Amino acid sequence: MKNIKIVAKDGFSLDAVIGVPQNARAIVQVVHGAYEDKVRYQKLFDVLLESGYGVIAADHRGHGKSISQDNPRGLMRSVGQLVGDMVSVTSYVHEHYPEMPVYMFAHSMGSMFARIYLQEHDALIEKLIMSGTVRHTKLTPLGFALTRIAMLFQGELGTNPLICYLGDGFQRKNSMVSDDYQESETVEEVYVDLGYYCNRGYDVMCAANWALRKYSKYRCQNPELAIVSMTGEGDPMPGGKRGLKTIKNDLINYGYKNVSIKTYNGLNHEIVNEDKGEVLKDIIKFYDWSNYRHNK
Repeated sequence: MKNIKIVAKDGFSLDAVIGVPQNARAIVQVVHGAYEDKVRYQKLFDVLLESGYGVIAADHRGHGKSISQDNPRGLMRSVGQLVGDMVSVTSYVHEHYPEMPVYMFAHSMGSMFARIYLQEHDALIEKLIMSGTVRHTKLTPLGFALTRIAMLFQGELGTNPLICYLGDGFQRKNSMVSDDYQESETVEEVYVDLGYYCNRGYDVMCAANWALRKYSKYRCQNPELAIVSMTGEGDPMPGGKRGLKTIKNDLINYGYKNVSIKTYNGLNHEIVNEDKGEVLKDIIKFYDWSNYRHNK
């Protein structure tokens, strides 16, 4: 794989990696989650490349190496900007590999951005896997209230201890970062390097969650898009069986015909990093199988 820069609509350079094996079947766009960057997905990259798939992944703004004076680490300015950056990555693939199908893999926070991406851009991809899939929560207005009060007194770039605990502290308390991952010095260094989001960053996460249920925004230009949600049974983010059912039904109500879910016993939030073989095999099976169905 090689490092590249992808220029976003506003001229900002996104730090990305790409690898395309000879006779690749498709290119998978990997969208990372919160408190992390693309480095954490090397295990997935390796399996995809070995299975004949190309890979492209960019750090979100404010993450990894996609930072600048105007886009410091921990700052996300708007959902629209982040989703626009995802579109820029997809467009890069279509421009440089025009005959190549584009699939997507989106984890956790990335699963929210991916569903918002679908609102206007679902025709750009052919398959979507969401892992650690985040449900819409009715508590989002409370999150908005906290972030707006914090920004009023501390500014956009300030950090609020309560909000930081509810974000990063919740993830660590609920074992949402895999032990296998934390044992890696290189990856743990990347995780700690991000630290906490600033007030605006947390506000954008709330905005993304709220946008998930804006039914009128979904144009569903690609109703045949194959979508699967893969989550661990111990993951709190989907909200259990009831939450997963809601996630699936929402996508069906938006107009998508090929929506399925898969839950893995004994796994939590980070199913790829926790995986002992089954998850990665299922990812390849989904991308390989043109008529994939599971628990439909």
